[in-house]
Amino acid sequence: LFPSAHCAFSILFIISILDVKEIKKEYKILIIISSLLIILSTLFIKQHVVIDVLGALLIVPIYYILKLYHSFKIKSVTNRREKHEKILSMFIIICN
Repeated sequence: LFPSAHCAFSILFIISILDVKEIKKEYKILIIISSLLIILSTLFIKQHVVIDVLGALLIVPIYYILKLYHSFKIKSVTNRREKHEKILSMFIIICN
């Protein structure tokens, strides 16, 4: 299916992890490397083609920006971590 859900989630995790300041740099590096390996593995085992990865690279940042800064302004959510958790849960619901 277009785009690859594995790639989309990996890209979403990379974007989210870079935006959260409470997470240590070592964990961020580990998550980024793991996510990139997931993206590469979907290509190497021929589960998806490059256009699926490019589609995820295009769609996920747009989704993230729209949800975080425009349509997802929830007054009850006070800290950024809660916002990220809500965005990730909404993305999981949409993909299913």
